[in-house]
Amino acid sequence: MLSRTTTNRIEVKPGAKGTIELEGTNLRDVIDGISPRVRGIDPACYSLPVPYISIFPDATEKIRINIELPRSFAAGEHEIVVELRSTVDGGAEVDHPITLVVEPLDDIGIKLSPRAATAGSKTDFEVELVNKGNTTLDLVIDAADAERVLKVETDPIFLRVPNGRTATSRVTAKGRRPFMGSPVRQTITVTAENSDHQLNETFQFTQKARLPTGLGTVMILAAIIALWALVFVWAINNVFAGDDSAKTAGEGFATNGPASLDIAGVNGSITGSIINTAGEGIPRLTVSATRIGGDDSAIASVATDDNGAFSIPVLPGSYTVQVGGEGYATIDFSSSAINVDPSTATLAGELVLAGRSGTIRGRIIAESQDGASPPAFSVLVRPVIDDVAGEPIIANVVVEGDGSYVIAGLPTPAVYSLVLMADGFAPQSIIAELAGGADVIVNTRRLGAGSGVIRGRVFAGSIPLGAVTVTLTAGDLVMETTTPTVGGELGVYAFEGLESPNTYLLTFTLEGFSAETVALEVGPGQQLEADDLELLRGTGEVAGTVYNAAGDPLGGVIVNVIGAKGSAEVQTLTADAIGSFRVTGLPTPGNYSVTFSLAGYSTASRLLQLGDRSSATAFDVNLSLSTATISGTASINGTNTAGVTITLSDSETSRVTDSVSSPNAGAYTFPDVPAGAYTVTFQTPGATYVLLLNVGRGDVVTDADANLVVEG
Repeated sequence: MLSRTTTNRIEVKPGAKGTIELEGTNLRDVIDGISPRVRGIDPACYSLPVPYISIFPDATEKIRINIELPRSFAAGEHEIVVELRSTVDGGAEVDHPITLVVEPLDDIGIKLSPRAATAGSKTDFEVELVNKGNTTLDLVIDAADAERVLKVETDPIFLRVPNGRTATSRVTAKGRRPFMGSPVRQTITVTAENSDHQLNETFQFTQKARLPTGLGTVMILAAIIALWALVFVWAINNVFAGDDSAKTAGEGFATNGPASLDIAGVNGSITGSIINTAGEGIPRLTVSATRIGGDDSAIASVATDDNGAFSIPVLPGSYTVQVGGEGYATIDFSSSAINVDPSTATLAGELVLAGRSGTIRGRIIAESQDGASPPAFSVLVRPVIDDVAGEPIIANVVVEGDGSYVIAGLPTPAVYSLVLMADGFAPQSIIAELAGGADVIVNTRRLGAGSGVIRGRVFAGSIPLGAVTVTLTAGDLVMETTTPTVGGELGVYAFEGLESPNTYLLTFTLEGFSAETVALEVGPGQQLEADDLELLRGTGEVAGTVYNAAGDPLGGVIVNVIGAKGSAEVQTLTADAIGSFRVTGLPTPGNYSVTFSLAGYSTASRLLQLGDRSSATAFDVNLSLSTATISGTASINGTNTAGVTITLSDSETSRVTDSVSSPNAGAYTFPDVPAGAYTVTFQTPGATYVLLLNVGRGDVVTDADANLVVEG
């Protein structure tokens, strides 16, 4: 079995597919089989379109191995080995070392857990960075509230996130809580950044008052009732303390004392309800009653219940009633005074109340292909009434280029439906509920791209070509179609419903024509019209061996074949048939330039002329060294000696080595020396010796010797 690879280096982008191509030749006189295997990577990272390849005697077959790496596969160079084993002779196998170059892919995300909290003076939450890419990222974590009224600490402030891993930091926020009143909402912005990335998320910290509004109202009412009770008790005690003849209370009252006085019997109440424009009750609003006359002091206040209803206990008299709360302007319940009679519940009626204008904030994420411009974002806003979204409303919608958006001036309280959109991506709908005057931050949403389409046409010259098999691959996805042979769609191919954004490999084959493969990138939801593709009749190949000036084969030589109709690049083999190369699938007829290059050797170029379906199978080349070699022996007092320091210098750069002890005592070598004039300085304690040399390209100087004389 003889095999060769078209390249010993392959570049693969994580999440995309690369292909290793080899050729296997059966040198036996019976049918043999080849079973490929890849060592050095997880078996899940490669697949075999044809797991077992049968090869007839003296025949050659192509062997393809698809490499598909997860997004978290570490970037950089990895050494792998493609093993080809004979199924006829289990002991016969050929190894092909290949350098797998994995491109860097940055993909970092941020999550907060939880996203909001209600507490007193202190809360904490976790920041989680998720690295879905293949490089290790270092980021600095910072957190602060907009008003800078909180003390916000992050531990740790520096996170290193290896590829495919997560890292967390804890944020603690402390601040003075309000003593009395409604809860206070603080927005904390968390930032994770380095020189290439900046991630932002927001955390909602609602601080409860030590004495909430409802408790304060209860305390005020209790104080009022206690005060009135004290007044009545004081008055009754004064009545009993006076002369009996002056008492005005009845006999029964005097006998029973204060217990016979029903204080509740002189109280009344004001009742009513407050609703929003949709007819729903508004809870937790403050309703205050102010008695008309005297010092116009407020004497009672309550909070509306979950249905928006309220009932204020008051003494008889005339009152004005005010309604207000967080996110609402304080207004009079009615335009006229409300009169309260003893032991009577006075209905104030129903008030429709609108809150201050509200705001919705958020962010849209839509992943574009590397290097592509971000898509255009937009947000459609509609009110929701009775679980049904109404007509779009005109609102002040501001959407930034990074997908962050602010929707201001919204009527409240209300429920809104938001449709988040980006060109080429599937829209998403979310629901946001706004209390009166609320400023709400909704969760960041990641949009999935819409389906993509690839469409194009195959030609032979200027004539559309039918019956061409077109195979589309991307990872495990394989789709195939054939171009029509008649009608207006002659030569046309199309693939629809493709995941996007993504990169697809299209292979075009037709008997009698050279196969062509192209890679096409489909953007988010893109309807890609591919360039016309031309298939060329007949294919040829070029093969040979590269030698050095001494006639020894050279492995690792890069062979570039460039022509008007096609090009290819391979390397000469470094094992088995060392120095040999083969390039197949060259469109014919055609003229090509073949260039051979290897570090340390002069580049050579040759003209290759191929007739129709012809090949050049003995295209041998000799490469000459482009640098010189200087070597010799260092001795002290006539004895070859190790440890002598030797410096090679051309006045700009210097190279230093020491003479060795074995295999030849005192020997030294400077390889890969560019042509030019040099000084060779030999140094040992007590003596120095200098040689002057001029070397040309390919020179091999072997007698640059020195004998250092040391006295004593």
